[in-house]
Amino acid sequence: MNQTKDPKIGRFLFDSLTLGMYDNPLCVFREYIQNSADAIDKAINSKALSATAGEISINIDEINRIVKIEDNGAGINSKDAGLILESIGDSNKAGLSERGFRGIGRLGGMAYCAKLIFETTTANDKKITVNEWDCLKIADMLNPLKKEHKGAVLQDIIRSCSSVRSIEDVERRADHYFKVELHNVNRAQDKILNVSTVRDYISQVAPVPFNHQKFPFGKQIDEKFRKEIHNFNIFHVIVNYEEVFKPYTQTVHLGKGKTDTIKDIVDIDVKDKAGKIIAKGWRGDRNKLDAAILKTELVDGIRVRTGNILIGDEDLLDDVFKEKRFNAWFIGEIHTMETRLVPNARRDDFEEDNDGIRKTFYSSIKRDIGYPLSDEIRVKSKHRSKEKVVKKAEQMLLKVKDTAGIGFVGKDHRNDTIKNVKDVKKDLEEMYIKVKKPELKKDIIKKIKDIDDTLADISRDKMNITSKINERYSSKEKKLIETIFGLVYELYGKTNDRVSLVERVVKKLNRSR
Repeated sequence: MNQTKDPKIGRFLFDSLTLGMYDNPLCVFREYIQNSADAIDKAINSKALSATAGEISINIDEINRIVKIEDNGAGINSKDAGLILESIGDSNKAGLSERGFRGIGRLGGMAYCAKLIFETTTANDKKITVNEWDCLKIADMLNPLKKEHKGAVLQDIIRSCSSVRSIEDVERRADHYFKVELHNVNRAQDKILNVSTVRDYISQVAPVPFNHQKFPFGKQIDEKFRKEIHNFNIFHVIVNYEEVFKPYTQTVHLGKGKTDTIKDIVDIDVKDKAGKIIAKGWRGDRNKLDAAILKTELVDGIRVRTGNILIGDEDLLDDVFKEKRFNAWFIGEIHTMETRLVPNARRDDFEEDNDGIRKTFYSSIKRDIGYPLSDEIRVKSKHRSKEKVVKKAEQMLLKVKDTAGIGFVGKDHRNDTIKNVKDVKKDLEEMYIKVKKPELKKDIIKKIKDIDDTLADISRDKMNITSKINERYSSKEKKLIETIFGLVYELYGKTNDRVSLVERVVKKLNRSR
């Protein structure tokens, strides 16, 4: 087929690469931190920066609606910066080993501000490059109702809305760095300007360190993965002069005011069909494992990371468990090592692939982690149910012994108590057959013996509560009081209020005369 003209790349592709790319405006922080992490790694590898000196600084000015993100990574030299910063989807990064490799992530901020500025230089450059984008003009050119822009192509938008200039830095006031500035952030996107919200987001998503004082296992995790995972690293991210840490703590909060403790961590290896390790991770070993972890803890669910940056969210691995809700009972991370596991453009999952590595990844986690942990939850739940029966028997025995010491209200009260005690004994006997743990079996036998002794005591001791009544009452009066007590016991649950109870007792007394 003859082709007389080059295909056009229309202006609306720009919309897809900016506003249409992310459903959460906070994702812009992930994209810029991701690029900063790659730049810092590059600076470390070139010896321009020591291994622990990398820093990403974020400043949020809520009053003036400005966000600044700056790193001390390698930067981009002035010779190449203009072309690189104005190019789209043409990253010069070294393949999939780097976190951001598509060359579109930096466009994310355009959807949320009026003006987007990139500023950068390198260690031996005497010029600072500034690239400024007019985001309001971009929005205008992408408006389908604006006929004057009909037929515009992607390059037209770049030429009209982007400018590049160089600033001489003869005195070398600046070192190598890359800075992003979002000016006049849209009021509809206020969460970008909420410092607390941004910190919470970054703490879960970014490659930041653990707080070793709150989560003592963090140090060994970081040290282990730095040795074993090629693109694993941690970076110091400062938000408004306060460093951000991963939110993990040794104590996790559950519902209804309950807590649980992480007593240890368990290593995770994810293998392909040939037995090769394609991901490594860890999970917390909980002390009780009796309920899901609250979402407000920001640590619920085993999470997946590539380059120590989150893929998807806390729900990504829900489907590998027998019940989706079970993932939230655990904390942990799985870090990918297989380069064929490529994060998609939105970074909410991995790309489909011809080798089936994505499918193998999830299948392996389901088989070796999700299903066994689901079984562990169910086993512990059954065990807790059995313990509750023993606890119930223990509490009932205490109550019955207290009642027997005071005396029963009447014959019905005594008979009901005996029946309830026998029912609990029956539950214990049935449970004894099913229980396998020797300690629990021993406890059940002891409770059954206690019940038998208590039933024998009740049968021998015929004392009612009326025996505690003052001796000045005659035996006839005591008998009447005993009858009234018995009627109160019988009718209490059949009436709605105290007056009705009295009226029904009186009626019963009158009928018995």
